[in-house]
Amino acid sequence: MKSLKLLIFVFLTILSFNILNAQQNVKLNFKRIELAYYEVNGNPSKINVTDYAQINEYGIVTVHLNGNNGLKFYRYQLSNELMSQINSLMIGKDSLKKQLVKTKMAPGKHYAGGYNFIAFDNEQLCFVEPYMSKAFNLIFNQLEDIILKQSENTEIDNPKFRLKEIEKRVLIEHKKSNYLPKIGRPPSMK
Repeated sequence: MKSLKLLIFVFLTILSFNILNAQQNVKLNFKRIELAYYEVNGNPSKINVTDYAQINEYGIVTVHLNGNNGLKFYRYQLSNELMSQINSLMIGKDSLKKQLVKTKMAPGKHYAGGYNFIAFDNEQLCFVEPYMSKAFNLIFNQLEDIILKQSENTEIDNPKFRLKEIEKRVLIEHKKSNYLPKIGRPPSMK
């Protein structure tokens, strides 16, 4: 009887170790993903990054968030499912540009949202959600939910992101992105 209990214990230990190990095996196919929400002001254009997140290859999200509670910093872990979705979407050369499915607003349509910047290793893109593929937006919205969560138990000390350097990179990419719509107030309703 003792040997049967020992055998069951060993089996369950090995099984739980394998399950835990399998859950942690998903990695992103990128060393780092960066996401930024930004505004453009002035002439010449000046970039103001309002919110910024870095995601490392293990799916750890570090967030610089200038939200309702002021400037705060958070750290989260992406699910294996979301990391797998990101990996399946971003495959091959120019995978970000392939997600840009249109470059003009429909006639009579207005854009009042914000600008976004994303970088996967050596690829980067400035975009607005209406221009991106449905698959990209699905993943982006899930990431946005995580980034904007503001969970008190995940708050961390300032990770000291180099926002001025990030803003310079975003400005360079923004200037190349001549397809981005102008952001303004919606037309008045008369």
